Amino acid sequence: MSDLRETTTNTINGDKYFTMSSSEQKWINKINKLHDKFPDEVKIANVDPDGTIMAEIPITYFKVSHPKIMSEASKKAAGERMRNYQANKNNDSDTDDEDEDNE
Repeated sequence: MSDLRETTTNTINGDKYFTMSSSEQKWINKINKLHDKFPDEVKIANVDPDGTIMAEIPITYFKVSHPKIMSEASKKAAGERMRNYQANKNNDSDTDDEDEDNE
């Protein structure tokens, strides 16, 4: 892909689908994941040799929202919750491995 990254959407009032074309990897990945999960709803119309993707997506999937604003204290608390979750998840998988060894 070239250095130029572009994403466009096109919709006509009243249509049930909108067209999205993107050369940005985050949108390419998202479209592919949606297509894999909902192949009857998200239809990939074209993939160019440079990786640019064009898809027809239900208009109900389209959303523009304001980014979440978090205070520094909230960010720190969320980070601590994630670290605790990951530590407990790793400990749980270690316990599962030990249970398998005992079988």
